[in-house]
Amino acid sequence: MNEKRALVITTLMASTLTVMAGSIIGPIVNAIKVNLGLSSFQAGLIITTHGLFIAIFSPLAGIIIDKFGSRYPFSLGLIFYGLSGGMGVFLNSFIFLVISRVFMGIATAFVFTSITVIILENFNGNEKDKVMGYRGSANSLSAVIWPLIGGILGTFSWHFTFAVYYVGIFIGVISFFILSEENRKQDSSQARIKFRSLLKNVDLEIFFIYLLMFANNVFLYGIVVFLPQKLGVFGIHIPYVVSFFLAAQGLSGGIFAALYSKIRSHLNYKSIAILSLVSWSIGYLTIFLLKSPWLFLLSVFFTGIGQGTMIPTVMLWLDKKVKPEYRGRFTSILGTTGFLGQFMSPIIFGLIADKWNINNLFFTGSILSLLLLTILFFTGKKTGEAT
Repeated sequence: MNEKRALVITTLMASTLTVMAGSIIGPIVNAIKVNLGLSSFQAGLIITTHGLFIAIFSPLAGIIIDKFGSRYPFSLGLIFYGLSGGMGVFLNSFIFLVISRVFMGIATAFVFTSITVIILENFNGNEKDKVMGYRGSANSLSAVIWPLIGGILGTFSWHFTFAVYYVGIFIGVISFFILSEENRKQDSSQARIKFRSLLKNVDLEIFFIYLLMFANNVFLYGIVVFLPQKLGVFGIHIPYVVSFFLAAQGLSGGIFAALYSKIRSHLNYKSIAILSLVSWSIGYLTIFLLKSPWLFLLSVFFTGIGQGTMIPTVMLWLDKKVKPEYRGRFTSILGTTGFLGQFMSPIIFGLIADKWNINNLFFTGSILSLLLLTILFFTGKKTGEAT
């Protein structure tokens, strides 16, 4: 196996772990709630806490990666991800479970940011588009596979599901020997001066890229959290049936992410972002309008397109906008905005569902997507130019 292929496989495997961080325990949250006597709010914290700390610590991860390279943050991040995530095997305390999720979130911040920098630094042109598309595909498909594994292990004991996190230790050790040492010695005061100068010239396009990342995860977790509740209105409660709808979204996203380099050869970044927002809007609107729950499979096909095309677009688009020596810092903010969107989604849409009803939630999501699309479409500057 050549070095580039090994690098791709390792980063894609690690990328699935950033999705697994929350998705694998989804099927066992109710079991944890019952066994530990938790409230719904407390049970929710076990899923969402890590996302908040990814958002908080991603900028620090970016600074460290820019200064020292991605080898140590990536490898050590994976090892600590495995150690902290796997603590759930032994814990029977809500407080200590949440603390373990805090440390896992911090470790994931370093892994997530490192993956993006590794891909952007080691691949060029169409090859970079392909690998970033593969990353999106791996993320989408892992959102299908990991919950199934977690659910199967959880039928024996909810503790067993947490053992899967130990995979991170194995990948972390392997990655240490695959990644090369980067030479990033730079005078720190000079680097700070350059970075402050760079920030003065940041245009609104970069901030809009971050907004797209935030919105994408708000829309994604709006489906993950509230589509099962919408299905419940139609009397569909069986977990494996509900997971079929979420799996369909993951499959759709995986297919279109895998096709990303072909899409990119015909469209610029702005056009692909518009395509993604249109897909999210259609998906949410059809969930609002359709009266048969089985037709929601059509809806999640469109939301899958939105997910599968947006993630590689914002990462590659941002890479075109920033200097290589500051990739870590700028891409780390994608982690912050993305996981903040994940954390905020149940809050934003939950307030709408509580005040009106769950159906109006999906109508609101469609309108929000169209609003972003309109702003992007009528942006005067021709952004996201294809090369």
